[in-house]
Amino acid sequence: MNSAGGKAETDPEPRRTAAPLQPGLARETLIALSYVGGWTTGLVVWLLERHDRTVRFHAAQAAVLFGGLTLLWIVLWLGSFVVLTMSAVGFSIFQRLAQGVLLAALVFWLIALWKAWQGQSWRVPLVAGVADRLARIGGA
Repeated sequence: MNSAGGKAETDPEPRRTAAPLQPGLARETLIALSYVGGWTTGLVVWLLERHDRTVRFHAAQAAVLFGGLTLLWIVLWLGSFVVLTMSAVGFSIFQRLAQGVLLAALVFWLIALWKAWQGQSWRVPLVAGVADRLARIGGA
């Protein structure tokens, strides 16, 4: 009751606040955390988050993107030593390619973190399709 003796006024629709997905962590924070540690944090967030498909998408995208770049770097780096038995020039080429992969990973990492902290969704070509499929697996 209000002071005039009438009914208390209520909002026609109750206000809803976005509840954090994990205690103390907002959606944007979980998305950014997916990218912070490359494929490892992407995998951890993907395994732990079961309800929010957007968070699962970004976690899967981080795991696939940085996992793939890590595997490519390992193949090029190890390949450079195999090629070294045949050619010093080949070794140098493989090493430069491996460094290029690391540079690309750094650029992708910086863009992903920037977009995540800005609350913008970023779909990496060739990776987003796989991440979409993974986001649906095991989610609630």
